[in-house]
Amino acid sequence: MGKIKWPMRFHEDANDNGYMNTGIRENLEGSYGAILEIILTQRKHPIIVLFESYISHPNQPQHSRGNAQAMYDVEFEQLFDLYILAGDKSLMNPFLIQLRHDTEAATLDHHHVHLLGSVLFSLVIIRTYLGADSSADDQIFWLSRKLTQHQKQSILPDDPFADAKRGHLIRHLTAPEKAMAASVPGEFLGPHAGLLSGLRKQVELAGMDLDLPTGFRLSGARAENGQVYQFFSTTANGLTGGPPFTPRYRQAPLKYTPSPNQTRPKPRPIQKEKNTVDNVPSGARLITHDYQLASTPAFTPAEPAPITPPAVEPPKKTAKRSRQGEASGLTRIPGNCLITYLIHPFPWII
Repeated sequence: MGKIKWPMRFHEDANDNGYMNTGIRENLEGSYGAILEIILTQRKHPIIVLFESYISHPNQPQHSRGNAQAMYDVEFEQLFDLYILAGDKSLMNPFLIQLRHDTEAATLDHHHVHLLGSVLFSLVIIRTYLGADSSADDQIFWLSRKLTQHQKQSILPDDPFADAKRGHLIRHLTAPEKAMAASVPGEFLGPHAGLLSGLRKQVELAGMDLDLPTGFRLSGARAENGQVYQFFSTTANGLTGGPPFTPRYRQAPLKYTPSPNQTRPKPRPIQKEKNTVDNVPSGARLITHDYQLASTPAFTPAEPAPITPPAVEPPKKTAKRSRQGEASGLTRIPGNCLITYLIHPFPWII
């Protein structure tokens, strides 16, 4: 069975894999200062009133973490129709990290800062989908807000945002989403494209771009009667203004570039470490004892004795062999004469 090519824009970690969307990123940078002021309550916005009412609910866990807190966070986000692609949502991560850094002095709960920032930045992305300007941000907020039937009935007739509160947002499916919806009978992906927890085997993650037809809008606004909602012009700044966005995180890793006049240092040879108590090679056992040697007097080496040459004995005279005159007939006589006699009838003298 073939697989559907899933573009990079649908990846949940697209921002870490080099995905860039210039239009969305510029709008996120332009709205950062306003969102920071809203979270610091330096600027009024209806989301602050809604959030304070939400966290003061008796069922809301106070200062809790884990599954219970995550469940309530999802419930707060479900108060809005935030239908954005997973790759575009990943572009918010650097700005959410910066929000946490810039709100440390206000001693705010980092979890609440992240939750509020995520909703507000999502509204900026939806504004980009709609092709609207920042003056429509307040209307987009109420269009994305999910109101109950009782809340809609309590809307005042002179409320300038009455039509927006009764209206809603829709998400137009792209070609890959339509192919996925057609291949999975009974399941509708709709706004949750990219969050494929149980459909990973049917898609092939690819680094290709998402090709959209000319004039195609990912989001649309509808009035209560189903017709296209007409945005009215206002002088409100919306989610713009405030201090400029100055990132304090490193955008890319620094690369070492040596100077052309710099000489490369000569590497030194690696010295082998000695086997000490703290450095014993694997497989070896070093046995130590706790006993101490008794104190002994300091050892002083003795002076070397003078070297005397060995006595040379005079050479011994070679012992003379005894002459057995009786047997051999030789007799030693003092002098230089040797008289040899034999028992022979003809002796002679030497």
